[in-house]
Amino acid sequence: MPKANTIYIAMITDDNYVKPTVVTLTSLWENKKAESVYNISILTNNLNEENTNLLKSLNNSNFSINILDKSNFIEEFKNINQERHVTFTSLLKFFLPEIFNNLDKILYLDSDILVQDDLSELFNIDISDFYSAAVKDILCKVNKQHMLKYNIQNEYYFNSGVLLLNLELMRQNNTANSLIEYRINNKNHFMDQDTFNAVLGHKVKYISYKYNFLNYYLEKMSIKELEDFLESIKGLEDEINDLDSAEIIVSGGKGMKNAEGFKLLESLAKALNGAVGASRGAVEMGLADHKMQIGQTGKTVSPKLYIACGISGAIQHTVGMDGSKRIFAINTDEKAPIFDIADIGYVGDAFEIIPQLIDKLSQKTD
Repeated sequence: MPKANTIYIAMITDDNYVKPTVVTLTSLWENKKAESVYNISILTNNLNEENTNLLKSLNNSNFSINILDKSNFIEEFKNINQERHVTFTSLLKFFLPEIFNNLDKILYLDSDILVQDDLSELFNIDISDFYSAAVKDILCKVNKQHMLKYNIQNEYYFNSGVLLLNLELMRQNNTANSLIEYRINNKNHFMDQDTFNAVLGHKVKYISYKYNFLNYYLEKMSIKELEDFLESIKGLEDEINDLDSAEIIVSGGKGMKNAEGFKLLESLAKALNGAVGASRGAVEMGLADHKMQIGQTGKTVSPKLYIACGISGAIQHTVGMDGSKRIFAINTDEKAPIFDIADIGYVGDAFEIIPQLIDKLSQKTD
């Protein structure tokens, strides 16, 4: 059974790729928080004993490594054309829902990346309605012919080196068969990445590029072009006022649900010449950067007006904003603790109320 507060990670390697795998594992260990628990499964294809023991030697406290030989899953692909540096072993990724049939979610990481932070924030992103959370790849911007050639009909293309996967939804829709069928019967340039985009790309949640950034992007596009294309959280942060000096703060919690919810908050903040903040719950869902977090483990603010949207009002958050001169709260739960400290409270859906507020403010300025 899955354990609460455990981050489940899947990687894939073979005897050709053990050295970079060791580097990736080392970066995972050196940058995790002490309290974070990583359960890492490394899927292999007939890995030799020496390399198996080398990977096992990296086991540590709250950092378990399991070596799983799954060569039987990919026997049918052994004669497939192998392009670039990626071998057919990477196709084990198609079978993750079946291999980890006791898990609802898993974080897949390529074995040649450097991890520079703890992975809790990424793992806790809500992907209930998506097959995956992933980062946009610039390929769809700089090489549109690739999308046409391989019949990838989505607006965007994602890099498959870091994927937060909704295993439960993938099992429900039997995506393994669709992935295998596409890979066998269609053209592919990248071993698994084109297939993932063609089959799952219509149901992907795009997240900040801080979770998966490739150096070659800087060779193809300027930083400004990258900011515009990748729509980073940092870009949002730069456009709004600083939380420490803002007289008006529009803050969102888990009730804002998704990126569209925080775009609403941004629009309201702009209309009020204010700043956007967030609760810890929203940050843990991946809706906002930690630098936007208000509360016990974030910033302490005291604006003239604090607008709390979809925030329940847990003490962890309110200690960071109860010095506000006026507090306006919007929540669907009439019993939410935030109403106990609010000067004005509105029981309702923020997704309906905020557009009305923005409309009224625009009429006023007109």
